[in-house]
Amino acid sequence: MYTVDWDLVDRLGVSRTALVGRTALVTGGARGIGEAAAMTMAALGARVLVVDKLPGGQAVANAIEAAGGQAQFIQCDLSLVDELTAMIPRATDAYGQIDILLNNALHAPVAPIVALDLSEWEETFA
Repeated sequence: MYTVDWDLVDRLGVSRTALVGRTALVTGGARGIGEAAAMTMAALGARVLVVDKLPGGQAVANAIEAAGGQAQFIQCDLSLVDELTAMIPRATDAYGQIDILLNNALHAPVAPIVALDLSEWEETFA
């Protein structure tokens, strides 16, 4: 799990309570940059909605709660319109208004575009 870099937060001049009372929705929050962003926003006081198609997003939400923060995980494939549409009311029902949206979700196959088959290109575009 990611550990918040408090030295960096302090050097940037960000108050350690900067996001108290705010709700952040972080897509692609199950790992990498999305996980780090979700953990950092929670540490700064935000209620966090971790949204990802990977079930590992639950572990991120659990880690936030174990550290004393508030988080919920919503499993959702944002490339599917029906799942995205169903996720929105679940997100607002969780904590009310969404104040911060960090869209970190990405499907990025490692290949030249001309080498992708149509299904890979369609998922990347979605």
